[in-house]
Amino acid sequence: MQARAPDTFAGAAPGGVGMTLVTLSTTISDYTDVIWSFDQGVHHGRVMFLNAITLNSYFEYLDGMGIPLDAYVDDLVETNGGWYTAANVSAHVGAHALHAAGLVWAWGAAGGPTWSVAVGPGRPWGFHMISGSSPWGGGATTWTHFTGLRIGWNAGIIAEVSPTAAGSWFTIEGIPIFFPAAAISHPYCINCVTHTVHSLLSGLFRI
Repeated sequence: MQARAPDTFAGAAPGGVGMTLVTLSTTISDYTDVIWSFDQGVHHGRVMFLNAITLNSYFEYLDGMGIPLDAYVDDLVETNGGWYTAANVSAHVGAHALHAAGLVWAWGAAGGPTWSVAVGPGRPWGFHMISGSSPWGGGATTWTHFTGLRIGWNAGIIAEVSPTAAGSWFTIEGIPIFFPAAAISHPYCINCVTHTVHSLLSGLFRI
């Protein structure tokens, strides 16, 4: 067999052009695999979210219509496990958060009463909580707060106030309730925290 000159293989030697091209090709292939895996992961995440946001994961009505969405997601989770299980749970948490936000918005838009709470500076613990409710049919929120205990009674002195007057740091508003009058008229509390908690429970359950 005829011998070949050493420089014929020079390109394939370490540092040669051939080896450089091989290394570059391998690197591009690796990055392509990463990008493809990422793209697949994003697609699978979207499918999980779609399955959750449509509530098909509970009722499987799309599967019954010949669109096996829940079956596909179940197969993905069973096959891949690990992060896919966490991703599916996260998809449901995000979807249900949007469901809750939509229901809250619809309740307020329909004129349903809502409950609100505000927190600001106060003594003796360094903060003070006030709460309020808006009436059926919409309207301004009436705010009340605890100002002290009635002597000889396990009941608080409740007075109207506003978040501005109370110097509140922040407010949380728009929580749906059913009994707005009860939320601002209950006397059974011993401090601002119990007043706020009892206000919400009274607005929800009229206790």
